[in-house]
Amino acid sequence: MSGLLIGVLLAICVGLFIGYRSKCEEVEQCRANASMQFNIMREQLSASQKEVDELKAELSERPLPILGEEEQETGNFVRVRKIKRATPETYRNVFDLDVNGQRVLEHLTMVFCKDPFVPDGKGGERQTSYNLGAHGVVNFIVNQINRANDPNYKEEVND
Repeated sequence: MSGLLIGVLLAICVGLFIGYRSKCEEVEQCRANASMQFNIMREQLSASQKEVDELKAELSERPLPILGEEEQETGNFVRVRKIKRATPETYRNVFDLDVNGQRVLEHLTMVFCKDPFVPDGKGGERQTSYNLGAHGVVNFIVNQINRANDPNYKEEVND
């Protein structure tokens, strides 16, 4: 009986040793793969660093612009300047006193001030909200014109 027990224990030990050995081989393969990937990444990094160095050298060879020398501007340039906020008087001048502004306001009213409410089958709440928002813009313009036409209106000067 003890011979059988020794044989079973020996078989278990051999099985554990073989399992341990295969795990060690897997770990070694993982290390080898990681090492190979590390070397590839190191080569890529050195190639990238070389490219960066070449670009730095190219930039250092270009002459710097001399301050104080103004070059003649060419092409289309947009100059941004700070403009004053539009007042009700501005809306009146643009949309009430100018014939073209009256045409634009009439067209905006025709397009955006029709019945804003849409039944649920045709877009419902979202389309109604969108239409009311567009309607609100036209109403804002009209309210600004009415405010400027009010005899009690005084334009505030905020320069």
